[in-house]
Amino acid sequence: MDFKIKQQMLNPKIRIVSSAKQKDYALNEFNKKSHAEDYIEIGGRVEPSSKYYLMNYQFTESVNNFSGSFSLSIYEDINTDSDECIFSRVKNFDIVYIYENSEKNSYDLEANDPVFIGVIHTKNIKSMMNNGKVNRITTIEGSGIYSLIGDLSVSLDIHSLTGVDAAQTQAVFTKKISNIKTYEGIVKSLWDSFVEISDKVSEQGLTTSHIFLDTLLASFYIGGNIYSWFKFEKMSEIKYPVVASFFSQSVNNFSDMLRTLLPSNLFEIYGKVGEKGKPYLTFREMPFSAAAWKDLPRTEIDPLYLTGYSISQSDSEVYNAFLAYIEGSAEDPSKYLTLSAIENNIFKNTEKMAKYGYRPLQVNFRGYDISYDLNDDEGSKKAITDCAKKLNDWYGCLDELYSGTINLVRGEGDKLPKIGERIKFINYEFYVTDKTHSWSFEGP
Repeated sequence: MDFKIKQQMLNPKIRIVSSAKQKDYALNEFNKKSHAEDYIEIGGRVEPSSKYYLMNYQFTESVNNFSGSFSLSIYEDINTDSDECIFSRVKNFDIVYIYENSEKNSYDLEANDPVFIGVIHTKNIKSMMNNGKVNRITTIEGSGIYSLIGDLSVSLDIHSLTGVDAAQTQAVFTKKISNIKTYEGIVKSLWDSFVEISDKVSEQGLTTSHIFLDTLLASFYIGGNIYSWFKFEKMSEIKYPVVASFFSQSVNNFSDMLRTLLPSNLFEIYGKVGEKGKPYLTFREMPFSAAAWKDLPRTEIDPLYLTGYSISQSDSEVYNAFLAYIEGSAEDPSKYLTLSAIENNIFKNTEKMAKYGYRPLQVNFRGYDISYDLNDDEGSKKAITDCAKKLNDWYGCLDELYSGTINLVRGEGDKLPKIGERIKFINYEFYVTDKTHSWSFEGP
């Protein structure tokens, strides 16, 4: 009798690379050289010669949190020499690669490309007796590699005595961005400003130099630099009010400042691993329009791999009035509220107001389309109309939409949906906001 394999179980593997060896690891991978000395490898299937056994792992990605997270547990033989103990070998800030495509090509990932890359922040070891045998399990946890970018921070607190003044820093930055017309240019200038401040602060011995971080991140892109991490999708040209304030006389965190620049109600910032296993941060507007929605890649869920789902509808989050205010503008906020009020019903839903009462969503944003002239009422009206209409299109019908989770079993080479994309399921289309991969093995 002939059998045809319809589905094959995953054979995942984990590689752990010292941050000090990451550059060599990336270079050898790029040149396809053998370099087993650069990493620790733990497989998902038990081999007689194995010292370590991968018991389980999980990683999560989200369009609402570009850091992501992961955890994994490793079983090891108690007779293993102490120097070979995983707990002793791995360090915080080491890099973790998770591979799921060991045999077949998968959705835009070649065989042996990682599906997730993280950085270790916590490790734990425990021992226990089980059936007369001592078991030792090491648990490792951390965040996505993208968190290294977002967590960069510098203090401009006057009490830190760094000699770096927030007002002066802001003045330099404002001048630098005054003629920039793209979000990409603003983000890169913001990063450059952080690097310059970090250099000055590190001279005082008050923070780690950015050079370590810059070198580590750049190593993922052979021949590239830190900018290779930034991917901008269909962002309009913008203009910034010259009084826009970014830096404060306190601790300034890069991810918080990105959110000041790109409000979460209008923009998405998320990290993922793309073609050839390269990690990057995606910057883009929410897919407000029907055209933008149709441009998103779509995956149709195969019922063969479906193990469960739940769908719900709720009115716990309802908005029926949408307002926009340009921060840093010379105009008073009341002017923008007045301009919004005279715009027919495009920013409000009177039917839902009668049912739920007044539930506004107001977004204060700093960038506005460069074609809008805020010096006259017409230009101001166009700027806030553009922003508020987008809010209305995306958030105005949350109570009418379905949401939920689906659980899929995965095999080698399967095409899986990604965050920020569409899926088709039971004749509906859904937007993927979060994704979790998990795998477990009961033990050797």
